[in-house]
Amino acid sequence: MINDYYTLSSQTALSDTEFLFEVRLNASCAIYEGHFPGQPVAPGACQVQIIKECAERALQRPVRLKQIKQCKFLRTIIPAETPSLDVHLLFSEPDILTAEVRSGETTYVKLKSEI
Repeated sequence: MINDYYTLSSQTALSDTEFLFEVRLNASCAIYEGHFPGQPVAPGACQVQIIKECAERALQRPVRLKQIKQCKFLRTIIPAETPSLDVHLLFSEPDILTAEVRSGETTYVKLKSEI
């Protein structure tokens, strides 16, 4: 989905197990034409896919979300109003990914998954 639905603005390794990505949503992407016409919002599946793709970049290998233990969509992401998002990833043992999608002080998504 990268470069069509969103672009990666930056990637920072905060430690060996913690990473921060800045992504920019493409409000003109065709996905928004059907989700939803007149009031485009970021689909939840696309938000999870962004997290997965950022995890793959952080680990430099393919990642499979084996079991999502928790996924909370706390606020609706409207790309025209919030085009830039921070994706914070934390990897812990055994093979657990904890992620948050934020913009400023607002948290949009919290996810915890076995990978």
